[in-house]
Amino acid sequence: TVAASRVALSELLVDRAPDLGERFTAAGEALDAGDEGLPPLLRVATHPGGSKLLRVLLAFPSGGLPFLDPEEREIFALEEVPREGAMQAVSKKPLAVRRRELRRAAQGPLQRICARYAQDLLLHRQGSGVLEAVVLAFPTPSLLEAVARAAAGLP
Repeated sequence: TVAASRVALSELLVDRAPDLGERFTAAGEALDAGDEGLPPLLRVATHPGGSKLLRVLLAFPSGGLPFLDPEEREIFALEEVPREGAMQAVSKKPLAVRRRELRRAAQGPLQRICARYAQDLLLHRQGSGVLEAVVLAFPTPSLLEAVARAAAGLP
């Protein structure tokens, strides 16, 4: 399962949209690409559930998780789950170590997506929360400049 998780994470962290080629309906009409032309990580950041996952990953331990429902807080706090009649750890590594590793792996791609799509994220309900979390977790001059330019309406 570790290999599968790494593959899934690596697919999400690419900075470019997948090349799907032209797509057509059964009648031969061209389909609108919609958000399929966007990088996968940007689609996750603007999805109601995906944005919560990213915000939990980026939240400071003492910062709380006010954007989660009580039931969601319980799920993210689980360290053991029932499996085959016994309680087993959700990970071989301590949660703090696992979280630190995931943050490190996602840092660069998240910074690049937020810098490149700052305007889109600022105007999106879920995306703006992710943008705020990334700025607080990984403040760099280039990211802060991109957010400031987007907020001012500059290209």
